[in-house]
Amino acid sequence: PAGSGRPCQIPVRTYLSNVRTRPAGSLQEGDRLSVEVAEINGRRSLICNNQTGELIGTILSRGATRLLDCISKGYSYSATVIEVDYGAVEVIVRSTS
Repeated sequence: PAGSGRPCQIPVRTYLSNVRTRPAGSLQEGDRLSVEVAEINGRRSLICNNQTGELIGTILSRGATRLLDCISKGYSYSATVIEVDYGAVEVIVRSTS
């Protein structure tokens, strides 16, 4: 398949889950969020934080498992805000490695 040689470079477009409405309220299209691994309820999860380190939400899309695997291999990622609509935050996650 196309791109199969670089599975950790494929962007993932998704809506964030468990969005924190207060910090998300100040987001604008084009803002960059950090993508980090955190332990939530005993599971490794991907979280997105804004530039001041406030939690915005979690990534629960089908691509999350692949991203976690790639992060364990040394890749790093950031998310760019595509749309903010009444607490719904859509991002595209891309490798920064």
